[in-house]
Parts: sequence; C-alpha cells; structure tokens
Amino acid sequence: ISYLARKSDGSLKARLLVAARTFWPAFLVLFTASIVLLFMKMPAIRARPMVWLGLIVTLAGAVLYRLSMCQEKERLMFAFSSVSMGGVCIMLSAAMYPNIIMPSGDAAPIMTLFDSYAPLNTLRIVVLSSLVAIASITAYTFFVYRIFSNKGGSATY
Repeated sequence: ISYLARKSDGSLKARLLVAARTFWPAFLVLFTASIVLLFMKMPAIRARPMVWLGLIVTLAGAVLYRLSMCQEKERLMFAFSSVSMGGVCIMLSAAMYPNIIMPSGDAAPIMTLFDSYAPLNTLRIVVLSSLVAIASITAYTFFVYRIFSNKGGSATY
C-alpha cells in the first residue's frame, strides 16, 4: 500500500492512506498471533538471538511505519514497511536454521543445510551465474524505474 500511495496522488492517494490505517492493526494482530504460535510450536527458537533480532526489527519497522503514516510521508512508510518485512525474513530464517525441510507431526528425519550441499565446482557455477543474473536484473530494474519514475511526465530514454 505504501508503494502505491507513493506513486499516486489525489483521491486515490487518500484512499490508499485510509486503507493503510485500516490494515495496520490487522497486521499487528496477525503478526502477534503468528509469533505466539511459532514460539508454541518451536520453543527451542527462544534461545536464538537472531530470532529476537528479527522480532525487534519487525516491530520497530511496524511502529515507525505507523508513525510515518500519521505524518503522511509515503517514502518513509515504504522504507519502514521494507524494514519490517526484512525483520520477518531474518526471524524466519533464524528459526529454521539449519533445517531446510521441517518434520511434520512425527519425529521423521529432517534435511539440514549440511545434508544438502553440492560439489564445489557446481557451487562455483551457481554463484557465477547468479551474479550475472542479479547484475542483469539490477540494471533492468534501474532502467525501468528511470522510465516510470515520472508520475505524468514524458519519458526520456
């Protein structure tokens, strides 16, 4: 919502900000419920500092998002929502580490990162091709952003 509010104006922007104010409490309730369920399902993750760091980053991003929403600063809203989603990624990654596939219900064996490694030459090829792909995607993203960054102006290539 914050990205769309940043790229719009007039009555559409006002409706998006109302939607952001409406959905923020729902995010907070659902996030709190998911954290409680996560800690109940996996009590061992309470001892992992990165889980707590992710939780703190997520909550800080959510609170700062709400404060920037009151001031109607869409750029800050977008930045803080991104920080909040980054905190969720940190928290979930730390909760799952080193497991890749979690057991469901029974005590079946799990797949860990250490069980799923590949030969060194394969990893080198994957890293190099990923770097080329990421560089291409980044260049394309900047090119498209430059074209579409004007809300209503003419595009210059």
